[in-house]
Amino acid sequence: MFQLLSDFPWWAWLLCVLTGAAFAAMLYARDRKLPVSWKPWRYILAAFRFLAITIIAILLLEPYLRSTYNETLKPVAVLVEDNSASIGTALEDTTLWQQAWRELGDKLEGTYDVQRYTFGTQLTADGQADFSAPATDMSAALHSLNQLYRYANVGAVILSGDGIYNTGENPLYTNIDLKAPVFTVALGDTTRQRDLRVSRVLCNNIVFTGDRFVVHAETMALLASGKQMQAYVEEVTENSSVRKTGQTVLISSDQDEPAFDFILQADQPGLHHYRVKLEALDGEQNTVNNSMDFYAEVLNARQKILLIADAAHPDIAAIRSAIDQNKNYDLTVRLSNEYDGDLSGYSLIILHKIPSGTGASNSILKDIQSVKTPLWIITGQLPDWDDLNALQSLVRIRGGSSKGDEVSAVPADGFNLFITEDPVMRSFSGFPPLLAPYGDYSTGTGSQILFRQQLGGARTNNPLWLFSQPGTRKTSVVCGENLWKWRLHDYLENGDHAQFDELIGKTIQYLATKEEEQQFRVSASRNVFREVEPVRLDAELYNDAYELINEPDVACVIRGEDGNEYPFTFSRSGQRYTLDAGYLPPGRYTVQGTTRYNDKPLQDEAAFSVVAVQLETSNTVADHQLLYKLASDHGGQMFRPDQLNALADSLLQSAWAKPTLREKIQTRSVINLRWLLFLIIGLLAVEWFVRKWSGGI
Repeated sequence: MFQLLSDFPWWAWLLCVLTGAAFAAMLYARDRKLPVSWKPWRYILAAFRFLAITIIAILLLEPYLRSTYNETLKPVAVLVEDNSASIGTALEDTTLWQQAWRELGDKLEGTYDVQRYTFGTQLTADGQADFSAPATDMSAALHSLNQLYRYANVGAVILSGDGIYNTGENPLYTNIDLKAPVFTVALGDTTRQRDLRVSRVLCNNIVFTGDRFVVHAETMALLASGKQMQAYVEEVTENSSVRKTGQTVLISSDQDEPAFDFILQADQPGLHHYRVKLEALDGEQNTVNNSMDFYAEVLNARQKILLIADAAHPDIAAIRSAIDQNKNYDLTVRLSNEYDGDLSGYSLIILHKIPSGTGASNSILKDIQSVKTPLWIITGQLPDWDDLNALQSLVRIRGGSSKGDEVSAVPADGFNLFITEDPVMRSFSGFPPLLAPYGDYSTGTGSQILFRQQLGGARTNNPLWLFSQPGTRKTSVVCGENLWKWRLHDYLENGDHAQFDELIGKTIQYLATKEEEQQFRVSASRNVFREVEPVRLDAELYNDAYELINEPDVACVIRGEDGNEYPFTFSRSGQRYTLDAGYLPPGRYTVQGTTRYNDKPLQDEAAFSVVAVQLETSNTVADHQLLYKLASDHGGQMFRPDQLNALADSLLQSAWAKPTLREKIQTRSVINLRWLLFLIIGLLAVEWFVRKWSGGI
């Protein structure tokens, strides 16, 4: 059904018709130029003129056509295939299975709208399974399907897999609102075999030269009661491996979980590659899970940080907790009356509610001004204005009240001293307000603002958290106090302190890192990545005034120890460069970054490692009980691979295999109809031609 509609009232349409009639009447009512023999044409030409002018006038009303019709929709059959490495190991013939899986979808095509997916760590549409995914997150796949097809006419979900999940939550607890049955196809072998496996390895990622550190290894032994389990740690180098230490235990049951604590010595600085390994037993078929790699970075010394506070305050505990997350830092906390006058050896000095105007505060400020150590000032609500303004040049505050303002944080535009994720920064706007000094603020020219103040619902230009530009003494000022509320709110909202700790960590890292007079730098965001994590790199380029720029392009080549090379070009982010290199296979890599500035070639190098996750080899015993319960909980059934024909017949005869009718409404602007243009031109052209031929023009 078609409707011609417009947003104008009915009398506007009538006016268009009257306009067409008026134009036709003015030309032909008293036209004496046409010969008498052509008189019948006068009415025809008047009609042509009337139609053309009326159509043009109506088009000015912007009319549109609305068409309504019914559309028949097939029910959707969602085929989801486990693409994890454990499936490839369990199947005797992957090619034969893939053919049977495709044929199942083909049989359903006539009745269902078949949508195919694979999953490992995430759901992939129309993916061809190669059984190479390093982990299985079944709950994430089901959650994604729930989001995609929540409002669709889903007839069935068919999931094939072995029931093993090693990432994410238990899929039985995933909320599925599709209102359609879930059918499972059980792959893999449920037979338990003799097996030793390394389940988990725990150790400090960062240790220091001369330290002894503990490596905790958790293992599992199946069907090996009475056997000896020999475990050892070896250090892996490019060409060989060296055994460091080992232990032996007696396996006491057919499902035993021995744990080992190995003590290693950190001798040489650098990134060290280690491996926990179990000696294979007789009759053990799967030995891939008998080892697990881990890395430890050995540093020369910790960076020392001094925090001086005017008095005890909850902020101190919050900052300490965040700094303690990084073993590279050694934090010393002193109250102002405990200050001993020694500032040597510190990489950063943090002042909390100092300057305060007391005698102890004045002594501290005098010593701080005599050194060039980076400085982080947390002012509190009532600092000593003159001493604060003399201590730093980032912000000047002229106090006007004995009370502070409760202000919220608003991310400032243009901050680029370190990489900050936009969603994370925006989330701080919802954190509790800080207590900031009340007064007139003016910002120095050599500063960058991370957060501005928002007073109630009004945003201000007053800085809340700001940093100095590179090339000067590294300084940061927080105009306020009560940072502890942010850490508490982070836990209440997100279940951890990750966002607060990351903000404090990046602040400390920027301030405490010694600046090298190096014009071009390339670095990895971490020294070690897991193979299921994308590799992210950063680059910085400075001009001759040591200001960050990112005008020229920056390229890099990532080289693996196997000789493979991966060329990339960095993307610009603020004044820096970033690169998401995606997922790389396990191994050691070097990065060579290159650019050209002022006709001078520049380059820098970095290194990182990618470690294997080994989740898919740690457990290869299929869990068909999980697949059975998943299907039965959602109104479906579990089938074996040799029952795919029975599964297809069941789906074709299902009550869900019924199409639905959907009313579909389409609107289209009349002015977009090309034939109307040709009609108008045709009407006016015929009118002109006839009048010309008759001598009426």
